[in-house]
Order: sequence, then C-alpha cells, then structure tokens
Amino acid sequence: AEAQNPNAAPGVQGDPRSGQARGEEGANAERGTEVNGANGANGANNAAPGTQAPAGRVNVLNNSTVQDLAANTSRQLEGQGNQIGEVGNLPEEQYKVNETTVFYQPGSEERARKLAEQLGGVARPYDPNLPATTAGQGDLTVVLAGAVAAPTR
Repeated sequence: AEAQNPNAAPGVQGDPRSGQARGEEGANAERGTEVNGANGANGANNAAPGTQAPAGRVNVLNNSTVQDLAANTSRQLEGQGNQIGEVGNLPEEQYKVNETTVFYQPGSEERARKLAEQLGGVARPYDPNLPATTAGQGDLTVVLAGAVAAPTR
C-alpha cells in the first residue's frame, strides 16, 4: 500500500521532487477520473481505489526549440494554483511528441484533459519512457511541442 500512494500523506510537506520515481511505470494501465481539485492535500486519502488520484504535481518539459517555453508555461500554471514538479528540457533524441501532450497517471485523466484543452494539446496515458522523475502518483506531465496557448483561468 505504501508504494502505491507515495504522495498521499496530507500535511506532510517535503521536497516535492523526492520519492517520485518508485519503479511503478507499469501502474498506468488502469484509468479513472478526477475533477481538478484546488484543495491541495485535503481529502487525498479519502478516495476509493480506482476512482480518484490525489491531485499531483504538474511537470513541464520542453520538447521544442522555443527557448524558455517550459519555464514560462510552468510559471503560468503555478499562478493558477498548480503544484509544479519537474521543469526542463526533453530533447527530441530522448523522446519526441508531434503535438503538446499532457500525460496522466491513473485517476488523473479528467484533470489532464482539461489542462490539455487549456494548452491546445491532447491528453494521453503516462508513457514509462518519460523521465522517471515525472512518474509520481497523480502527476501530470506536460510535454510541449511548440508555442502553446496561454493557460486560462
């Protein structure tokens, strides 16, 4: 149970980048839905298995040639109340997307679809070929393919 829910301890705040890669890449086979909750960790442990994942971090990776795209997009998303995780570049040699893609963990599909719509992209199940630091439970990983629509709301 502990390895399945590394981010679920409400009220415990540490380095949000620690403990995220737990070798659970294959755990993304299940799908559920979640409404984007802006309440942080409140109630994170109350979801029934397979229904809702706790709202995790939003990782933002630049897969384009637009300089500072990930940094600028992550600042906008943080301003909307999102907890930001990894921000950086994802070279095309390592991984390539043809359009801005929001990868989601099990239980975070609804949240991913809303974010993808804001950014003018698509939502897809998490790909274990992405960097292991983006594999946290409930995390969304935005891989930017080029200039994106300014996040709204």
